[in-house]
Amino acid sequence: MSVLFVDVCDSTALLQDADPEESRNYLGRTLDLLADAVETFGGTVSQLLGDGLVALFGAPLAQEDHALRACMAALKMQRAIIPGNEAQGAASPTLRIGINSGEVLVGIVGQYQWSHYGADGQTIHIASRLEKLASPGGILISAATQRLVAQQIDTRPVGIKPVRGLAAPIELHEVMVETESSAAAPLTRKQRWAPLVGRQELLEVLAGELETARTGVMRTIGLRGDAGIGKSRLIGDWTAALAGHGVDVCVAQARGYASTRAYSTAADLIASLLQLPRTSATDVKQTAVQALLAKWPSEGADHLPALSDLLGFAAPNEAWLALNPAQRRRRIGEALLWLVRQRVRAGPFVLVLEDVFLADRDSRRLFEALLPRLEGLPVLVCVSYRPGFEHQWGQAAWFAEHVVDPLRDGEMLALARALLGDDPSVLGVTSELVRRADGNPFFMEQLVITLIDDGSLEGTPGAYRLQRPRGELRVPGSIAAVIGARVDRLPDAAKSALEAASVLGDPITRELIAAMQDEDPARTEELLGLCVSSGLLTRPDPTGRSLEQHAFVFRHALVRDVVLGALTRARLKALHRLAFLALQSQARRRGRRCRAGPGPSRLQGRGMGACGKIRREVDGACHLALGESGSPATVRDGHRGGSPRRRHHDCASSRTCASAGSHRRHDGARAHRRDLQQYGARGGPCRATGRPSRPRLDCDADGGVSLDARTLRARTSACHTGP
Repeated sequence: MSVLFVDVCDSTALLQDADPEESRNYLGRTLDLLADAVETFGGTVSQLLGDGLVALFGAPLAQEDHALRACMAALKMQRAIIPGNEAQGAASPTLRIGINSGEVLVGIVGQYQWSHYGADGQTIHIASRLEKLASPGGILISAATQRLVAQQIDTRPVGIKPVRGLAAPIELHEVMVETESSAAAPLTRKQRWAPLVGRQELLEVLAGELETARTGVMRTIGLRGDAGIGKSRLIGDWTAALAGHGVDVCVAQARGYASTRAYSTAADLIASLLQLPRTSATDVKQTAVQALLAKWPSEGADHLPALSDLLGFAAPNEAWLALNPAQRRRRIGEALLWLVRQRVRAGPFVLVLEDVFLADRDSRRLFEALLPRLEGLPVLVCVSYRPGFEHQWGQAAWFAEHVVDPLRDGEMLALARALLGDDPSVLGVTSELVRRADGNPFFMEQLVITLIDDGSLEGTPGAYRLQRPRGELRVPGSIAAVIGARVDRLPDAAKSALEAASVLGDPITRELIAAMQDEDPARTEELLGLCVSSGLLTRPDPTGRSLEQHAFVFRHALVRDVVLGALTRARLKALHRLAFLALQSQARRRGRRCRAGPGPSRLQGRGMGACGKIRREVDGACHLALGESGSPATVRDGHRGGSPRRRHHDCASSRTCASAGSHRRHDGARAHRRDLQQYGARGGPCRATGRPSRPRLDCDADGGVSLDARTLRARTSACHTGP
């Protein structure tokens, strides 16, 4: 998450001649404006500091673009004019702002009958120090924040500076307050590290649909795919090629931080149709608007009030203000249709709306009403969205949906080589990246950036060398934010089930999760189904014989890493114990079924195999509870290193399994291994190997399993009393 500190410079000197009431009014107006900027971009005001405040972005709910939201809020603060100051002859305040992104512990903090939603951790302290280091009127951000907004916010490097309280200096950047072109047009600044790989078939489909539109038949293409799968990259390369061949293209993108403002996406779409410059510089905007209005056609005069209201050309007239919301929506829709017809006059027209699932409700309704009215026009409409997005045009004859699938291993290998190069030192890293990214090109790029940032790789894109032995491959914060946002949108019960699944690993069965959470199996399957709908879990191939009935698996290897890395130690300990007890109970039930099952002749071919499976499951359960590494049930090879995510912490132990908890901490899964090691210490080492001991399993002649009850009780007690 991202933390923002803002402070009014020299507030004491500003208010030295003011009485207490005037001081309160002055600071009250200032704090109201600052808080409004935070709320506009979906942040949470954590504390008021007298002449400043602390704001959190990415908590209590995770946000994929938390760093961008924090920077946008800071820009809004610096550019705002506080009303009332000029009338009273008061000087406008000058602000200092510091922003940092990283791991934090968040939750309700209370003492002395006073509480607030607060945060703690080094990330908070660094943000506070950055605010003190910022120049008056400036916005200072850490390198961690700058990496997350580099393609969306204009910044300039400040250099490596010492920060009080830190042993080593850190890299700092300053946000350019006077320019902001990228937040409205991220595609124009998107860096292309590697060629587009594995999307030739989809490019051919889009080319064919454009040829159909050239004949005067309106077509709409839906591109559905998971986050990071390459929808934006596909659209960016495709539209760039079209523009190079003289095709008229209009691209707009819905933005998550603006989804609470009515018609925000519609306003961006209309600005793109009008070809207005994507900048917040007031003089540039005014010049462009004046030139546009000077040549405005007379047949479009009726649409000017609607466009002026959305884009702020001028104050709305009385006739427009007299309209009710339904009438205004109809007038805006008519203006939008008129603009598209104007663009079609010159020939075939391509209209692209990216990430339509993020659009505000009013814009989405407007867009759904627009599409059927485009029939008969030479228009190709392309929309992109994620799985689970519900739209109204699925059955229309002019609509076709295409799934953007994960890349195959060969394609991912080609992408990795394009990013890293063919130096012999990176060959091992390449195969590991392919395995970890698991078909997601965005994940691949972010993992490479992580290796560059920690100094493992040196060189230039396409020609890197491994400079030192690679350590644990951390989950990048950008990936953790994408996955965490989906996790936080789950109901508490479903989130708790997903946390239990992250401890068990694949395959995930409803019986085990139900046992861990003391839930009915049917209810548990419903909760896991919600995780499937959110794109976090998936159901494996039903024809596969290796998985049990009602089984689930994580949709991507990194999903488990992020969910597991977001848990606090207390939550991990509770889940480890519950997993042990659930697997132990399952093994006993299966052991009884083995004893009551087929005769010895059939057991020779089947019973002992079942016995072996039970042995492995209980063995894995002991590893979970006692901390022996390498167990199938503990963290698999794909789970390495920390994830800058929030960790959930339950204050009330009685609710450990009922909810995700109220406190969260962004931290890695290193705590998972530390806790397991602590469990192992409690369990006691084996004399022969020095590794934590575990219950003994004995196979009966009939294929059953008996456990050393004394050892099992001792180990279960260790789970209860572990650190």
